[in-house]
Amino acid sequence: MPVFNQSNVQFVINDLTNEATKEKSKMMLKEMKVYDAVKKTSATGLILLVDEASGKMTGKISVAE
Repeated sequence: MPVFNQSNVQFVINDLTNEATKEKSKMMLKEMKVYDAVKKTSATGLILLVDEASGKMTGKISVAE
């Protein structure tokens, strides 16, 4: 998203389509140290805000909002 090009915001997709995409997403989320914050979420259409330093979820926004 162009508005975030010069900031510390990073978008990561947690693709739950199938086992292959789940595993690929899991590896990336673990690498970024945010997997524990999002692993219990299986809903679609959510933006989860995760603090990189603590790895804790700080907010949740429904795409519908």
